[in-house]
Formats: sequence, structure tokens, C-alpha cells
Amino acid sequence: MPSISRTASRQGSGHTSQSTVNFLEKIGQEMCIKTVLFTDIPAKSPDASSMDFCAFELFRRTLCKRQPATLCGLWMFRILEVLWHKSH
Repeated sequence: MPSISRTASRQGSGHTSQSTVNFLEKIGQEMCIKTVLFTDIPAKSPDASSMDFCAFELFRRTLCKRQPATLCGLWMFRILEVLWHKSH
């Protein structure tokens, strides 16, 4: 198999555990994938959390436009709203 240089960005508490770091090193050697440690990415870089800069904002805007149609939907909307505010 030819060597292909690929880069993967990793950040987040789930990506910083020692088992994850070991896995990334192993898979990087086996599949020629270069990983970028979260400590090497500036905190405000779009590369660090591209989902926060694009997809989550689009998702939030879409959800804000929707109105729950059922009581169950209203409860689910409220739960998601509470979880969203806790995470930001």
C-alpha cells in the first residue's frame, strides 16, 4: 500500500486520554496518518472546533425556527434547550 500523508485533528477530553493517545499513535504508524495533538492547536482556531463554528450554529438556527407540534415534542425541546445552555 502506498504511503499517503493524511492529517487528522483531535481535541476534546475524550481525545486526550492516554488510551486514545496510544491508539492514535498506533493507528498513525499502521495507516500513515499524522495526528495533531490538541495542545498544538490554538484555542480560538477554527481547526480546533470546526463544528462549533459551522455545523452547530446552523443546527441551532434550524432548531430555533422549529415549533414543537406535540406535548412530547415540547418536553424534548425543553430538555435540549437546557442541555444546550449547560454546555455553553
